[in-house]
Amino acid sequence: MMDSEDELINCIRVDDWNAFRKIAIECSTTPAEYELAYRILYENLHLSPINANSEVYDANIIAIADVLFKHYT
Repeated sequence: MMDSEDELINCIRVDDWNAFRKIAIECSTTPAEYELAYRILYENLHLSPINANSEVYDANIIAIADVLFKHYT
């Protein structure tokens, strides 16, 4: 997964969510790698042009946190 981190961040920068999903799925073979993909997304979501709107950004952060919470509970 670490090899793909730059690719994932670039997908965030250009709002290419289909590519992000594809890379994350292909590279996440363990629960830890799956979590890492979400951490990368969470920590870099501010780079996404679509998230320039604070309401969209807040909603997306909550959605990411919700997925992680459900995954670990």
